[in-house]
Amino acid sequence: MYQNRDSCRLLLKILENGIDTLKETVNINKDVTIEHLMSQNRDSEEWHKEIGDNFYYVWDKYIHTLGNLTLTGYNSELFDKPFIEKNMIKVRSKFVFLNSDIIDKEHWNEEAIRARAERLSSKLLSELRLPDEFKKIKKEDGSGRHSLDENVDFTGKKAKSFILLGENREVRSATEMLVSVCEILNELEPDKLLHLARQNFIPENSQKVLFSLNSTLLTDGKEISNSGIYIETNKSFNDILRTIKKILDIFALSYDDFVFYVN
Repeated sequence: MYQNRDSCRLLLKILENGIDTLKETVNINKDVTIEHLMSQNRDSEEWHKEIGDNFYYVWDKYIHTLGNLTLTGYNSELFDKPFIEKNMIKVRSKFVFLNSDIIDKEHWNEEAIRARAERLSSKLLSELRLPDEFKKIKKEDGSGRHSLDENVDFTGKKAKSFILLGENREVRSATEMLVSVCEILNELEPDKLLHLARQNFIPENSQKVLFSLNSTLLTDGKEISNSGIYIETNKSFNDILRTIKKILDIFALSYDDFVFYVN
């Protein structure tokens, strides 16, 4: 989004003032510039601390996106400052709507960026008054491709492949897809699933063990590669998708990193 500065600035202006620029409530002149909340400096030690261990992933994915952009007249003052210092300056900002969900934040991370992007994009859709057919999320593009954000009943469907973090795998069932997802993530961070399995991990709002080193604790436990870690697979397709969401949350990954295909 940021790559086209003029369009980006216009959209941020619409977000602050509405579509009718003849009734501009905040004067957005040439001295007002686009500000990145998370610094553009990929080597900033302060921002490495702010974002955490997955800094490079978050930076690469969100640096120039809507949720991380605002307007300011203090760009030279803000530049590479830590978030808490940027926020103190933003209290003086005249851009009420754009910064309303920033001022009360003590930290700026992937969750905050995604939440703000959702709020701002919803506002844009209402301001631009797009026809209804453009506002609908396209659930099916003819290829059987789906995402975790869809509210679709997959009862009776069969998983045939998925892509996670750029890795494409073919599967024969939703169960195999669940196990394969865990295999990829276990290769990424092997200690994380092992830690959960040692605890006989039970997810929030559940009464059943999901990960364990003891397969007898599971109704239908499948081993993840040859790790000795077992996952409960006695689930419907819809439950498996909910489980994959929980697992991505555990690994602090975005749902956008996962797509799957069905027959």
